[in-house]
Parts: sequence; structure tokens; C-alpha cells
Amino acid sequence: ERLIEHVISGGVHGIFVLGTTGEFAGLGYRLKSQMVSLTCEIVRSRVPVLVGITDSAFTESLQLEKVALECGADAVVMAPPFYFTTSQSEYIDYIKRIMSHLTLPLFLYNMPTHTKMNIEPDTVKLLAKIPGIIGIKDSSSNLAYFNQVRSELHDRSDFSFMVGTEEFMAEFVIMGGHGGVTG
Repeated sequence: ERLIEHVISGGVHGIFVLGTTGEFAGLGYRLKSQMVSLTCEIVRSRVPVLVGITDSAFTESLQLEKVALECGADAVVMAPPFYFTTSQSEYIDYIKRIMSHLTLPLFLYNMPTHTKMNIEPDTVKLLAKIPGIIGIKDSSSNLAYFNQVRSELHDRSDFSFMVGTEEFMAEFVIMGGHGGVTG
């Protein structure tokens, strides 16, 4: 509660719970649900709440999205399923399938160091056409990647592009990125 109040009073534009820095992979499902509920309760709609639903189990991602929806979160964030190596076409199929079940808007989450895959720029462009996918958080620490994705989505001012690496955030915003979701 103190942390949430501190960052809101500091001027953040949103809260992201159950991301990589939040150690989501090491938490049990009951605790994840409690964290989402408590976060939404503390925030009280003062800023948007984004909830990480990344999991290696499809059904667990759906269940966490349901909790997020019931608690009043504004959007969900999902990296590719970790542990399994996934091709671009398999990932596209996975996202299409999960989007047919989600109610909340989705941010893609590119975290290649933890998921064994990089969401390629042309894959981002293709997925950005799916209704309900509203942006991407990139934690690849690769400004060349940013430039490639920005080039692919030059006509999509409605698609948010956030960075996860603090060291690149100022440069990223100067180059046209929308902001950061940093630890």
C-alpha cells in the first residue's frame, strides 16, 4: 500500500502489477489474485491498473484476466508463454486464440531473455490489427528493435509502445516511444 501511494503521489500514469520485476512467476495463483484485488482497491481508479497474465498455462492466463476484470483493472499484459520455445507463427496462433476469450484490452510484452523468443516486428504489426490489442511493452533493451517496430507501425498512433528498460527510456521517448513501464 505504501509503495502504491508513493508512486501515485510521485506522478505515475499507471500501475502494473504482476510484471517481471513483480516476480509474478514465483507467486502462487491465490496470492496473484489477492495482489490484483488489493492493488485495484488501493488505486481506486486514480490511475489505470495493468495486470500481468503471463503464464505457461493458457487457462491460468484466462483465469487471471477474469480476476483482473472483476477487480476493475483497465488492461492486461502478457508475454509469450515461458519455458516453451515458440515460433512466430505459433505465437500468433496463441494470441489469436487467447484474444477470443479476453474481455480486457491486451498489451503484448516482449521479454526475450525470459521467454526464449523475441516478438518480431512484423509479428507485432500483424497482431496490432487484432481488436483489443492496444500496445506493446518491450524489455529487449534493443533500440534497433524499437526502430523496426516503429517503422512497421508508423500509421498506428492508437497503438502504445512502452519500454521496460530504465536505461533507454529517455532516448526511447525522444525517438517517439510513448513511455516506460519500468521496475
